[in-house]
Amino acid sequence: MITFTRGVLLFAVSVLLLACSGGGEADRGHSYRETVDRDAGSRDPVDQEVAEVVGRSSGSAVPQQKGGSPSGFAAKVKFKGREVLAIKPMSDGAKLVNAAGLELGRYKVRDGFRVKVKDGSDRELGQIRGDAAKIHIENASGERTFALQRQDDGDYKLETASGKLLYKIKTRDYGLKIEDANEAEVAKVKVSAGKTSLRNAQDETILSTKDSISVLAMACLALEKLDQPMRVGLAVRIQAEGK
Repeated sequence: MITFTRGVLLFAVSVLLLACSGGGEADRGHSYRETVDRDAGSRDPVDQEVAEVVGRSSGSAVPQQKGGSPSGFAAKVKFKGREVLAIKPMSDGAKLVNAAGLELGRYKVRDGFRVKVKDGSDRELGQIRGDAAKIHIENASGERTFALQRQDDGDYKLETASGKLLYKIKTRDYGLKIEDANEAEVAKVKVSAGKTSLRNAQDETILSTKDSISVLAMACLALEKLDQPMRVGLAVRIQAEGK
């Protein structure tokens, strides 16, 4: 009797163990199928979107449209000194204004850094064109009146259309030096402590700014053989070209 009871008990335990074992296999099978599904790409839509954003960020950058003004000025350049002026970048170029906001000149920058110049009353004064080696200044009739030419040593000279020398712009440790045809100093451009200043031969400030402008563009403002709108137009051309 005892032997029979023990046998029944052992059989019942065996059945119970088999049942538990079968359930475990079923659970493992379910887990395996879930893993296969995930590996096959069944991903949550939100997770998929996040992954794509991360992929774009870590991969090759998407080209962005370059903004700013074709004048090369990223922001308004304010000048102080003998007079208060500002060059304001525009969507098509730039304009020159005085302390009262009165427009003194307007500059449209076209292909090849060609600059069309108008005065404050919208009257055409001429244009500035040419290549990096020689920039021509033309009047409203299209006649060449002046030329700014780069020399082999990196200096510049401004001449009339007939070749008469007017100014030389020479590189110096402090910035640039502007001389007349007789090599007498007319002005200089100095850069110090974040300020660019145009000074006369007596080292007195003509104009100064803490805004961003190239030293060569600043030097153009000293070329008084040119009318103010045209010399600022030359400065815009220089700035646009990145010299």
